[in-house]
Amino acid sequence: MKKVQVNTVRDGYVKKLPGDATEYFDGSGNWTKPGMAGVDTLNFVIDGGGAVIATGVVGDIGPYDFDLTFAVGSLLADQSGSIAIAFWADTFPGNYPPTIADVISASAPLTISSDDHSQDTTLTGWTTLLPKGKSVRVNVNSCTSIKRVGVALKYTR
Repeated sequence: MKKVQVNTVRDGYVKKLPGDATEYFDGSGNWTKPGMAGVDTLNFVIDGGGAVIATGVVGDIGPYDFDLTFAVGSLLADQSGSIAIAFWADTFPGNYPPTIADVISASAPLTISSDDHSQDTTLTGWTTLLPKGKSVRVNVNSCTSIKRVGVALKYTR
């Protein structure tokens, strides 16, 4: 089998290493091996289908096959309003589904207050470490005026 090595400075290029290992160029000037510690973002949209987003459980994410630590939460709404989104986590499949007793966002859910965006860079009070094998349930605690919101949770592995 012929081994190929690509040396480039463009995002997305892959470099073949001896054996079956590979690295990719991460866009910040570094060659990175897949699965190494780095920042990733979990993105999803909560859509009220043309109506104000209803309260309650809106979805489940995971389970994850790696440990992750949440670092930053951002919300981008379609219009000015208010929304509070909580996150619950528990072991999958043993304790699925997570319940409010499994809240990881404490009393500090991701929140927009009379605006169309917000960002929480501290996640104060959160249980930010999510061990391998957990699933996450997303719950809208409250919402006024907002009909669609994008959620971005940055995390490290």
